[in-house]
Amino acid sequence: MIPVLIKADSQVYSSALIQQCMSSWYQQYQMIWDERQFEENWAECDNYEIFIQQQRVGICRLYYDQKYCYLRDLHIETEYRNQGIGEQVLGLISNLCLGKGLDALRLRVFLDNPASRLYLRYGFMPLKADHSTRYMEYQIR
Repeated sequence: MIPVLIKADSQVYSSALIQQCMSSWYQQYQMIWDERQFEENWAECDNYEIFIQQQRVGICRLYYDQKYCYLRDLHIETEYRNQGIGEQVLGLISNLCLGKGLDALRLRVFLDNPASRLYLRYGFMPLKADHSTRYMEYQIR
């Protein structure tokens, strides 16, 4: 199974999947989903849907500055998790960053999010942490 990134043309699927995947952390940290903020961020990001063959299995959202790519979201549908798709998508994103001449890929993740293990396995290094969030970086070049 090889994932493919296709530019997303609708916010509806991405918004729903993010809310579904993040609901337990939003409850735990007493956060409230802000659809208006999501819509504003949508315009600032490269938004992709992840496909395996013809099946949509997730999303990723990227934001860039002069030196870095920021992974805003990477979410895989529950039934497709733990199959190596996330790691393969990180490889695709790394290649995008390399093609743009960026130095590193950065992200933030809740401390207790199991996705932290994926990022560490892939080679992300922790930069800092606060009471709920770990900030991480993967050197591209």
